[in-house]
Amino acid sequence: MTHNFTVRGLADPQTLPRVIGQLARRSVTPTGLRATLCPPDMHIEFETSDLSEQEAALVSATLRSCTLVHEVLLTAADQAT
Repeated sequence: MTHNFTVRGLADPQTLPRVIGQLARRSVTPTGLRATLCPPDMHIEFETSDLSEQEAALVSATLRSCTLVHEVLLTAADQAT
């Protein structure tokens, strides 16, 4: 199943590598990635088809606990609009 992640975080040089690092820890390569700098925030969108529902929820929860991340939205591809 494809999962879409939308992350809003601080516009900091460490935000993007910390977010994508959560996928690298799980040996997952995103199928799509977009990062946009909108000071004072950075918006990161990525999708992956290599995670189960449980793993995607865990990645989402881990990202939410990062001090550089303000908000995380996780949707399954069939729920995306």
